[in-house]
Amino acid sequence: MGQCANLNCTPRSEVVATTDIAGNGVLYAFIISAILTIAAIAFAYISDSLPESYLNEVDRAVISAVQSILPSRETLHRLWTKLKPFLTFGRPASSEPRMLTRMERQEAVTRFVLALSDQQLATGLAILIASLANQCTLTVYEFELAFALAWFSSTTHLATLDVLRVYFHHHQVVRNWRVFGMIALLILLLYSLVMSVGSVDETLPVQCTYRYFGYDGIRSTNPLSVYLIIASVLVPLILVWSYIVRIYWCYRVLDGKASTLERIVFNMKSRSLRRKFRPSKSEKEALLNEAVLERRAIVRRRHLERIGSTRGIVRQWHIQSRASKEYNGSFLSFGPLVIFMVAFGFSQLYVTRWDPNVPVTIDEAMSFGQIMPLFLLVLPIFAAAEIYYEVKGGGHVETSVDDNPDTNEGYAFPSFIPPYRRASLVSSSGADDDREFSQLLKLSELYDEELPHIKRLFYLEAKTISLRTASATTCEEHKAALESQAAILSRFYALQHMETSLAPSFLRASVEFLVNSGCSLAFGILINIDDPRATGTITSVVILACYLVNEGINLSFDVKDAWLPVTAGEYERVLLEVRRREGERGGCDDSPDANTPVLPIVDPGSGKKEAIMHGETTEKK
Repeated sequence: MGQCANLNCTPRSEVVATTDIAGNGVLYAFIISAILTIAAIAFAYISDSLPESYLNEVDRAVISAVQSILPSRETLHRLWTKLKPFLTFGRPASSEPRMLTRMERQEAVTRFVLALSDQQLATGLAILIASLANQCTLTVYEFELAFALAWFSSTTHLATLDVLRVYFHHHQVVRNWRVFGMIALLILLLYSLVMSVGSVDETLPVQCTYRYFGYDGIRSTNPLSVYLIIASVLVPLILVWSYIVRIYWCYRVLDGKASTLERIVFNMKSRSLRRKFRPSKSEKEALLNEAVLERRAIVRRRHLERIGSTRGIVRQWHIQSRASKEYNGSFLSFGPLVIFMVAFGFSQLYVTRWDPNVPVTIDEAMSFGQIMPLFLLVLPIFAAAEIYYEVKGGGHVETSVDDNPDTNEGYAFPSFIPPYRRASLVSSSGADDDREFSQLLKLSELYDEELPHIKRLFYLEAKTISLRTASATTCEEHKAALESQAAILSRFYALQHMETSLAPSFLRASVEFLVNSGCSLAFGILINIDDPRATGTITSVVILACYLVNEGINLSFDVKDAWLPVTAGEYERVLLEVRRREGERGGCDDSPDANTPVLPIVDPGSGKKEAIMHGETTEKK
């Protein structure tokens, strides 16, 4: 308060910037720590050290291709063996070195990235709180520079959250404290941005902005520039949206259950049915999760069947839309947003520090405040070495269950025909049917092996066939169930072959990643260029518009595939299954009654109607 008592709001000829913010040591420390954090995340991705739930087929294709280009682990191990005597001054190795397992690499990377994440959050909060506490003496220029440095910390901290989702799910108290720090950092960033944009003169103290807030835009005869409008509106929106998404991911469990979009669409489509059947809260949740499995299988199958039934340009459109959707669900797709935020931070820091709008004088002497941040950069390296040798030496490895999107498997399907019953069925069949029955039993064994994969495309059909198999008592009923299994298995192999041929390639994923990254890089740089002709701003707006159109198209596909029409018969059927399962939770049979009819499912996208009644599948051709 004593500093504010002597507040001088007279414009100055130049800014004498404090070295605690504008010094080279502080700047290099922030930049190097940000680069180190991004490099650690990139290494974790390329070395396949991230949890399995983070990756999909696109990521695996990219990782496999990149690892095939880089030197193999054996080559690096031989190189390290030759260099180690020089680095350890000839000291013999205490034990034979070994390769880290994937779980050990994942644990080491998680702990190292966690240390970097905490460092970024702490440094961002520290520089913003210090700037806020001294805004009666700090000029607007110094405040803008502090915002640019805090943006670096915020960007890299958000990038680390993509790697730490599983860790936060198993350490909820730590997660909650970090989320509190994130919200505080976001509020301070928004405050700094508003004060910088609303200032009149960069040579004035920040506190003077309250006196002249909005004067430049309201009373000035010059119209507001397009650049100022973009900076005032777009940057806060991107920042807030990034924080909302990351905080949501910190609390989201990837267990294969209904997503937020699926939950919203299902509740909208089944509102009248809920009033009619009045399920309890637990029944509604179980009903939703079971219905999600059925619908996801239909959507996956519909996409493949649509590709197989079309030709020419329409077929290529479906193939490319499917590949684009796979890319959007990959960990690699997070890269362009990080590139935009890093590019925005670098360009903003360069414009503010090395191309200022006002004369600036900065003391170039390397004082204690400049050297200390540089020495603190060594701590993450020591932490990485400690974590590596602890894990390699057999230290504690946290074997927390990895969140897996495929863990929600719905009902535990009853066992099919055990071996002793299969032998008795063959012996009880006639001589003419013996060979056919044996062939069906062999196909049944293949069906059992492929069942987890079959359920991804034929969940409802597999559930219905399991009911019919469990309730079969005669040889004819068993044979009919085996024939249904063989038919589903044949269709599954055909669709699986098509899915394999459509597997994402490294080339296509690289092209889409490079295009998105190039646009993000250009957008992050151009948005900081205050061109009087507004060429850079217009270009950045065009790039943003193209990005929003692409995201809108992808979102329309997601909404369309989020849910198919919900009929009263389907809702009642699944609700009866849920209630029967809840009533028989103590028993060994966790499946619905075989006598419950499975009502038709209408798939408007493929133009087919599949009627399944006690395992009988018919197709309307």
